[in-house]
Amino acid sequence: MVIVVVAVLAAAVWMYLGKLVSIEFHCGNEEGEQEEENVVGTKTPVLSYTAAVKLYGDKRIQFDENCVVSPTNPSFKVGTKIMLDNRSSKKRSISLDSQYYSIGAYDFRVVTLNTSSKLPHEVLIDCDNGQQNGRINLQQ
Repeated sequence: MVIVVVAVLAAAVWMYLGKLVSIEFHCGNEEGEQEEENVVGTKTPVLSYTAAVKLYGDKRIQFDENCVVSPTNPSFKVGTKIMLDNRSSKKRSISLDSQYYSIGAYDFRVVTLNTSSKLPHEVLIDCDNGQQNGRINLQQ
């Protein structure tokens, strides 16, 4: 009985801490954000999905149930913030030039496009076990 109670408490803490990590994915200082208090009592800004879609509009890359990327070959300037939008019921591991991002089911993450490579540069997008599911043309 004690083992079951400890296991339930451990699972609850694990799920709560996992939610905090998810909150950090949406950090920023953009219009339309709400704030949510984390464990240490500081405020963490949270951007809702609807606000993110409105804010990032054509700076959004979506991944469907089969890791199909849309759009497949967009162009952005260095320093642009884009939205990686997982429209799958599964957690996804997304890679941009071998920089990995874990994105929960039906969740998103905002990232800034940077490179040390000479521009223009082609950023390769991998989704889960897929290779080169898409590309980003990164320009000056």
